[in-house]
Amino acid sequence: MAGVRRNIGIDAVSDRFIDGIVALDGAMSGVMASDAASVIRNVAPTLQFRGREQELSYYDLLVLWHVAAMAIPDINARQNAAHGGPIFLPWHRYYMIQLEQWLQIVIDDSDFGLPYWDWAADGDLPRDQ
Repeated sequence: MAGVRRNIGIDAVSDRFIDGIVALDGAMSGVMASDAASVIRNVAPTLQFRGREQELSYYDLLVLWHVAAMAIPDINARQNAAHGGPIFLPWHRYYMIQLEQWLQIVIDDSDFGLPYWDWAADGDLPRDQ
């Protein structure tokens, strides 16, 4: 379910988002590193886990998913598939929907929406951002 988007410039919204990201890193997904071993070897061969049977957090899964997408070349092999060509917008939209849904679960708030940045309010302050 899509949440209600709020300005991240509001301290309570920013704090809630950060708390959610921290909670994602602590919430275990049920996926073991050994289950994702082939993906890990192919896209992040230098990534080290404490043990082969380490359970991955939801944040770990988001990172692996992004790293995996970055490792797939686009048709012209100039960029990766996630950032090149026609898949850019739908891939990121789905990625952000998944992030939002997992955040809603870990903070137990079905109305939570990924915050937005109000460029009209402070977009002219690049040094402060």
